[in-house]
Amino acid sequence: MSFLIEASALLARSLDYKVALQDLVHLAVPYLADWCTIDLVDKNKTSYWTAVAHVVWKKEAIVRELHRRYPLDAHSPQVVARVLRTGQPLVLPDISDAVLAATTQDDEHLQLVRQLAPRSMMAVPLEACGRLIGVMSFLWAESGYTYDWARMALAKELASRVATVVDTAQGNGERRRVEEALEQAQQAEIAAWSELDRRKTELITTIAHELRTPLTVVMGYTELLVTRLGQISAEEVLFMASEISSGAKILHQLVDDVFAFTQLETGELTAQPRPVDLIPVLWQAADASRLVTGGERLVTELPESLPAHADPERVGQVIRHLLRNALQYAPTGPITLRARQSDGKSLIEVIDCGPGIPVEEQSLIWERLYRGSGVATLHGARGMGLGLAVVKTLVESQNGRITLASVPGQGCTFGVVLPAVDLA
Repeated sequence: MSFLIEASALLARSLDYKVALQDLVHLAVPYLADWCTIDLVDKNKTSYWTAVAHVVWKKEAIVRELHRRYPLDAHSPQVVARVLRTGQPLVLPDISDAVLAATTQDDEHLQLVRQLAPRSMMAVPLEACGRLIGVMSFLWAESGYTYDWARMALAKELASRVATVVDTAQGNGERRRVEEALEQAQQAEIAAWSELDRRKTELITTIAHELRTPLTVVMGYTELLVTRLGQISAEEVLFMASEISSGAKILHQLVDDVFAFTQLETGELTAQPRPVDLIPVLWQAADASRLVTGGERLVTELPESLPAHADPERVGQVIRHLLRNALQYAPTGPITLRARQSDGKSLIEVIDCGPGIPVEEQSLIWERLYRGSGVATLHGARGMGLGLAVVKTLVESQNGRITLASVPGQGCTFGVVLPAVDLA
């Protein structure tokens, strides 16, 4: 009983259960054994950690070498493996050389065991909550004693206390890992929401800024027309009306972007694809783009027909946005709109000669509210970080995909790939 009291105090003393187990096997030697080990096993009943003690400290190194080279598992021929297979305690009052030969894996294994000269053995499973978590082994050697089942009660009680300590420590460790993982996930979620809030605040600021410029134009020229209509020439009236129209179109585009973003946030941004020829849609998008500043740079390379399974209204929205982006971000050089069919797909491409997109940003531009690092340096191309997220969602809602090929300094090629169909 005094041994169990001392053992319990030792197990409770250390914060590290592995240190406590190593101290325990040394306590058991020589009180209960000349040689004592504790093997902790995983769910496959394979040892992953061993505590070792031997009454002869030089032989303790042999025991460690034995466990390193021949780790315990349920399929091993070793005697103690039977405990892992059956979950039952084991007593061998006498260990003969024939037993050693039958329970070792090879000649080197046998020679190592013979150096230790075990004479009698007792092994007991470590169980917690119905799970086998290890085995504790006791062996007599130099002392010449033998084990019998009378000793098993003490071994079982000791094993029960060891199993409780291990299970509690591992449970606490697993709980700490889960808590740390949850905390990290919560921190990541908080950071994500903070970033989203920051981007939304930036979006509101950007919208206000973007609205101010065309509103100023519309209101200014409208005021002039109202107050000076009889004092200005027809050419001036036409110019002012044209500027008002351009400002109104920009306002309309901004409202469309914000509305599309709202639909994207609520999951209402959908498409209704059907068999259709997309060439009229592409010509309409091209004609609309030619009406805006820089539109004269647009070059079209379109076939007579481009049958696809798509929503023509949504495709038009996508292409208009890609063309508008190209005109904004590539202030010089041609903008090419081309289309073709290949490998059962209908491909539409918008190509510009602008500054391109840095490699590290090419996977980020599809995120809602993301604005590229070079946006602020481009005159008149501020953007709100909405369009490409909307474009990607619209294309994917038609069982298509959006592609990007860009080399910084050499422009961009945006591709819209949609399923092709036979309209015949």
